[in-house]
Amino acid sequence: VAVNVLVHQVCDAISVEVFVDGVDHAVVVNIFVQQVVLPVAVNVLVDQVGLAVAVGVLVDDVEASVPVDVLVHQVGDAVAINVLMDHVHHAVAINVLVHQIEHAVAVNVLVHQVCDAISVEVFVDGVDHAVVVNIFVQQVVLPVAVNVLVDQVGLAVAVGVLVDDVEASVPVDVLVHQVGDAVAINVLMDHVHHAVAINVLVHQIEHAVAVNVLV
Repeated sequence: VAVNVLVHQVCDAISVEVFVDGVDHAVVVNIFVQQVVLPVAVNVLVDQVGLAVAVGVLVDDVEASVPVDVLVHQVGDAVAINVLMDHVHHAVAINVLVHQIEHAVAVNVLVHQVCDAISVEVFVDGVDHAVVVNIFVQQVVLPVAVNVLVDQVGLAVAVGVLVDDVEASVPVDVLVHQVGDAVAINVLMDHVHHAVAINVLVHQIEHAVAVNVLV
């Protein structure tokens, strides 16, 4: 199954919903939204897929708020999720939930040039192989909140959070729990005008743990 949605130059609100359920082979979902005046809502649900899943969401040049929700559940192969947000004038909320995956999971979130508050939440649970989560936030006027939860992973876990050029406060929470291999967590904070709170909790890891925080 391949689903491609392109929305360009719309003077009103946009809602894009893609639900894919019960697929024996691979699933690819790509959503591209550009130059929209009013709010953009993107919802992607992928459930019970036999082979690999790839979800890409690109939102660019939106003059209102942008909530994005991506839920991927019960996949028999690898999962890759990429969310790119650029030039948004109001609040951005990105929620990614990945649950019960038999192979590796990669989640990449990039947010750039936002004139309002940002919330990024990534929850990954029940993965048999490795997990990689990367979150990059740059040039934001109001507060940025980042929450990462990784739980019950069979192989190695790597989490990277980079926040740069934020004119408000930045709370970052990273929780990694029950991992069968090594864990690496890197948090880099640069050019933040208000308070920074970084909380990292790592619990029940069978191999080495490395946590690097640079502010």
